[in-house]
Amino acid sequence: MKSNLIDLLFDKNICTDTCAEYGEPGYTLEEGKTSILFGDWNELDKYPNIMGFIEKHFEIEWSDEWVIDYENYKAYRCSPDSYSWQPSYVLHKTGEVLGVDFINDMSHREFFEFLDTMDYFNNPKTAINLCGFKPRGEDITKDVLGREQAESGWYEGQDDKPYVMIRKAQGMFSSNDFFYFVVDYTGQFDIGFLIYKF
Repeated sequence: MKSNLIDLLFDKNICTDTCAEYGEPGYTLEEGKTSILFGDWNELDKYPNIMGFIEKHFEIEWSDEWVIDYENYKAYRCSPDSYSWQPSYVLHKTGEVLGVDFINDMSHREFFEFLDTMDYFNNPKTAINLCGFKPRGEDITKDVLGREQAESGWYEGQDDKPYVMIRKAQGMFSSNDFFYFVVDYTGQFDIGFLIYKF
């Protein structure tokens, strides 16, 4: 019955994908539910019994709010749900979805290659913005700015400039060092960020 229903939902373009589990922090499959279905559920408003059956056996999500890491079969939000929301995945240049856990588990060499490939090194226009990310290397924000955190935002004094920080870091440390930025927090009108030496 369940598989026939899923096939029907796919045939009607209501359900567009399925996934085994969430990679997104704070989301889990409820007990008794077998997987997550993604789609446009507006069409089923007129069929409450069918929708009730689906909700009993599956987690349902809107397809335009999620991406799937097909390598590990995990789902991640791609649409913010609050001002402080940060993604928990990166879309690699190859098109792969890399979850924060996968990135955190990279070896030293793999992480270096990731930073290099994704153009994070010495680049004032990029920053790793991931919920649950565990930075590698040394946090040198205090060395560069004289305080623990850089900020950019609406309020007075929130005007730290990454390109100035990179230049200063390059003058303070060895030419063999690489630097990258990490977003520490996000808010409605500001963000906090750090500079790391790798």
